[in-house]
Amino acid sequence: MRIGGIIFNKGFNVDLYVYYMKIETHGLKGVHATTKSRLAEIRRNGFEIGVGERGAGIYFWKSSPFQEDLAVGWYETRLEPHDSCKVCGVVYSRFEVGADEYINLDENYLKEGLLCFCKTNNFENKRLAAGKIYDEFLERLEKDLGLDLKLVEVQVVPPKKSNYPTQIAGMASCLVARNSECIIIEASETVEKKDFETWKQAKELERQRSGL
Repeated sequence: MRIGGIIFNKGFNVDLYVYYMKIETHGLKGVHATTKSRLAEIRRNGFEIGVGERGAGIYFWKSSPFQEDLAVGWYETRLEPHDSCKVCGVVYSRFEVGADEYINLDENYLKEGLLCFCKTNNFENKRLAAGKIYDEFLERLEKDLGLDLKLVEVQVVPPKKSNYPTQIAGMASCLVARNSECIIIEASETVEKKDFETWKQAKELERQRSGL
């Protein structure tokens, strides 16, 4: 794995230090929210890569005490208006990636590199345009560092219809799987809109009993 000064296009030069951290990458988990019909497709055929505001991939809320809040909040905000069933599909997954296949773009040195990349590439401040910038930045990292990034951790604005404590914790962590083969589905279920609150409470009790 090469380490050192990486030269990005248009004269951007930054000392980008990528190192093998002692991260338990096999312990990374996340929750994906979808519709009931789409969940049935995922169970049959697996995930499909889609576009997103942090680049192409499959998006999961990183495992946390607020993962269910974020999942159903995303469903209510972005999916429910177009879903006649009013049923949220939830997929719990873990990820099989090596230390050189995972990167956290919230690390200060990478965030600075991303900002410089935006500055030198005439970034258009729109959602899908942002996704394209992320794709290009990650592709450049892979090329210059000899990486094969299958899983990327990013920060995103939490859905409006969630109880995530934005004023305390800031943005929420997402795991973006850029390769569906690294996703190991552990469980999946459906939840009707009328049951969201009781379902979230039940999940919280489960965590408390298991000591998580």
